[in-house]
Amino acid sequence: MDRQSTPPGDIWLVGDVCEEGLGNLKGMQQIVKKFKDKVIAYLVLEGIGLGMIQTAALGIHRYQIEVNSKGGHAWSNFGEPSAIHELIELSAKMLAIKLPTNPRTSINIGAISGGTSINSIASHAEMQIEIRSEDESTLESLSRTIHKITTQTNPSGSVQTISEIGMRPSGRIIENSPVIVAAQAALRNVGITPVFAISSSDASLPISLGYPATCLGITSGRNVHTPDETIDIHPISKGMSQLFHFIDHIWNSQAINY
Repeated sequence: MDRQSTPPGDIWLVGDVCEEGLGNLKGMQQIVKKFKDKVIAYLVLEGIGLGMIQTAALGIHRYQIEVNSKGGHAWSNFGEPSAIHELIELSAKMLAIKLPTNPRTSINIGAISGGTSINSIASHAEMQIEIRSEDESTLESLSRTIHKITTQTNPSGSVQTISEIGMRPSGRIIENSPVIVAAQAALRNVGITPVFAISSSDASLPISLGYPATCLGITSGRNVHTPDETIDIHPISKGMSQLFHFIDHIWNSQAINY
């Protein structure tokens, strides 16, 4: 793309919030609420993942599970139900669920807390659990199983509750759609072979609504979501160049009538 030329339409550069963690795509929800389907394409940029093109939104359900009991002293009240012990038993049952490898499906307990002291029987404990699947029906089935395990009758008398704390929508965009064709052309123009990916990003929301959208990476990196996460500086020039090629292709595609 000639970087000195004037594009035939508006290009909005938007920085949003609440994509990671429990943000639940709140920032992207506002963007999509504003533009709806009145755009040629939503292009979401990630720091890493250069070469990958998001063609499907990975469905995600997130829950908080809490256990409450009477509690007591670790010695004099030994035998009374411990919220921590029971939460551990619940988590063990959930992690024992046999998951399919195709469609790829996962369970992750990302945070767990509870108790007040080492010599007290815990009266409260909670955990945050996330389930993902490439298949929506598999995700729904797994969600029902998690609910069933949590809400089953507990003879100890403690109270177990589950609440939804986040949902990521699923969806798919056809691989010959103009936005995906443009992304492939952009990568090939900078000498990178495109790879289609099922992932969760801000693009998941417009994809789930049937809007033209995808996500591209700017560079490569490793050790994602760890203290040792890094990105590579050298590939950034190719990552930026792909953006100009993408914009050029999306404007000039014969499949789009602007």
